[in-house]
Amino acid sequence: VGPDSGSIDMMHGPIPVILDVLHHLKEEVSWKKGFEEFRLFHVGNLRTTDPAELDPVITLQNVMDSYVSKETFQRPLCIGVFGPPGSGKSFSVKEVSRVISKKFALNPFEFYEFNMTQFSGPEEINSAIEPIRASVAKGKVPIVFWDEFDCRYDNHEFGYLRYFLPSMQDGVTYVHGTPYYIGRSIFVFAGGVKSNWAGMEELLNQKDAQAIQLVKTLKIPDFMSRLRAVLDIDGIAIDDELLQESASEEQLEDLHRILLKRAFIIAHQMDTHWKKAARKTSGLLLRLLLAKYKFGARSIEAVIEASSASDRLVYGLPELIAPSAARIHADWRIELEREVDMVRKDYNLRAVW
Repeated sequence: VGPDSGSIDMMHGPIPVILDVLHHLKEEVSWKKGFEEFRLFHVGNLRTTDPAELDPVITLQNVMDSYVSKETFQRPLCIGVFGPPGSGKSFSVKEVSRVISKKFALNPFEFYEFNMTQFSGPEEINSAIEPIRASVAKGKVPIVFWDEFDCRYDNHEFGYLRYFLPSMQDGVTYVHGTPYYIGRSIFVFAGGVKSNWAGMEELLNQKDAQAIQLVKTLKIPDFMSRLRAVLDIDGIAIDDELLQESASEEQLEDLHRILLKRAFIIAHQMDTHWKKAARKTSGLLLRLLLAKYKFGARSIEAVIEASSASDRLVYGLPELIAPSAARIHADWRIELEREVDMVRKDYNLRAVW
């Protein structure tokens, strides 16, 4: 970095943290060596510097691997995945399945996704299971993503849970009283009401007797007991407190972790949607790094995809999607961008990266 950049370490607050991650992101998208100095732990394209964050993913991988490798399992493997919208719940499961599939000559998986909020009633669960049974009949192991499984039905959140119990316990679904066996499949229940497993557990520990009775009536404990693995996924939202000059060391560590997670996503999405040989300016990367994303990683992908300009040799702020169009997914932190850019100018960093 620049000749005076060492004194940046003497600065306190979020800007040195932002500059550090920006530098690594720039190196990664330019030369594919920005993340080399980090000790990275990864499963497929899921990357982190914190091994504890990856432990549940590895557990999920082991459980899914064991299941698909043994044909003796005949009822669905049931998994819970929790996290805020756009945190990458579906992406995480797909990456785990992609890594497992490499062990086989042919990919054993087929992926199905249903949003429970679009269902008008429990009979639609049976309709959704029909293509799943057809996939099993072809010799595949379908991975079924039941998004927002905890949505409202019959005037109650978690209203659909009881209708999943026969398939979770016995591997059957009932149509007009007739049982139909589902076969080997993986049911992934993605939460929308509760953003983590702890939120589910709190439902079981309420003091109010009426609330506890409702939990039992909705079959929440029966549902939870039939899950074989649970994955919590952190979001990528940056709270304003983390960007204050008064931020504590712990808050700055959180900021660094979130920014680095964003950097991994941005680099991956740029490789996917933009010309790999094109140069990406620091101003562009800074804007993407700091933006207020409304739907997490999903919004990062949407912004980068919408900004694609295949004939460009340089990607800068002019190539980025216009604010009027971007507002669906993101708001820019213009003032903070200017503050960071002034520091880059004062410390002679602009000419270097």
